Amino acid sequence: MDLGSVRRFDTIHLIFDTDMNARWPAKPLARQCIRDYDLLADDGAGNWHTLASVKDNFQRHRVHSFSPHSARKLRIKVLATHGAPEARIFEVRVYDSAVSMHSQGSARE
Repeated sequence: MDLGSVRRFDTIHLIFDTDMNARWPAKPLARQCIRDYDLLADDGAGNWHTLASVKDNFQRHRVHSFSPHSARKLRIKVLATHGAPEARIFEVRVYDSAVSMHSQGSARE
């Protein structure tokens, strides 16, 4: 995912497909939900660095917080689902909490 320019961030929210449309799920885990994945950032020189490595995920919404990084590109490397041949990510949000906190503070003033 290309952010358009180098951005500073320390939090990434991911929303996965957990089949919220199923009226009566046949199994407790949605097959298409991403189970194992790596979250990576490009350092600008084409080197990818792992920000998070997740195993046995079953949640729809995951929040990853870490020390500040700067990158133009992010990659989510899907390693496994809960059985489906395809993986679906509904939403990715990238935040810099220092900017978010400053914006919230100035909005109240």
